[in-house]
Formats: sequence, structure tokens, C-alpha cells
Amino acid sequence: GAAEEGEPKPKKKFNPYNQQVAEVPNAHLKDEKIANHPGSDTCLAGLTFVITGVLDSMERSEATDLINRYGGKVTGGVSGKTSYVLMGQDAGESKLKKAKEKGTKILTEDELFTLIVERTAKGGGA
Repeated sequence: GAAEEGEPKPKKKFNPYNQQVAEVPNAHLKDEKIANHPGSDTCLAGLTFVITGVLDSMERSEATDLINRYGGKVTGGVSGKTSYVLMGQDAGESKLKKAKEKGTKILTEDELFTLIVERTAKGGGA
């Protein structure tokens, strides 16, 4: 039904996909995952991200490059203009607290990839 489409999916505490990535000895494949990621050039246009913590499948610099490649912007601190906080392991408590205070959405790495795919499907920065 129509009610199902716009509703946020419930958060899952354990993600078997992340577990598989952590156990895969072929760490070099993470670059292919990023390089081959299907996104349109403008799918993150108009969005501002803050990255905090250690990411599973890429360095923070790679995450910044990925966001920039798709038209998004990465800043150092959470503000009223921040669209999303990309959270890794050992994320900074102050950034997470500020994000919650401002009502900023907090994403995991997989949710970032999902966002890229969904916004590409909707036609870029829609």
C-alpha cells in the first residue's frame, strides 16, 4: 500500500552484510565496491554530510570523495545545514549528540549506499 513506501525502515542492530565485509580477507575489493557504485552525478546534490568514526569498507577520505563525486558536500561539524551524519565505529559522541539535538538523520555506511541508489532511481537530486 501507499503507507509502506514512505515509512522509514526499522533500524537493525546486527547487519550480516557488515559482518561479511569485516571477515573478508580481500580488503582491496572495497575500492571496487566504491568505484563500481551505481549512482548519478547529482544524486547527493544539495546534501551536506558530516563523517564521524571509523567506517567499515572505506577510509574517511574515500567517503568524502564518494559524497563529492555525487554532488554532496562534507563538512567538519554538525550544523543546522547538515543533512546527514555518516556514522562509523567509535563515532564522536559530541557529533552524534548535536545531530540528535538538531534532528539530523544519522546514517550507517550501508544506508549511505542505499541513499545513493534510491536518489539515483528518483532522478538525481530530487
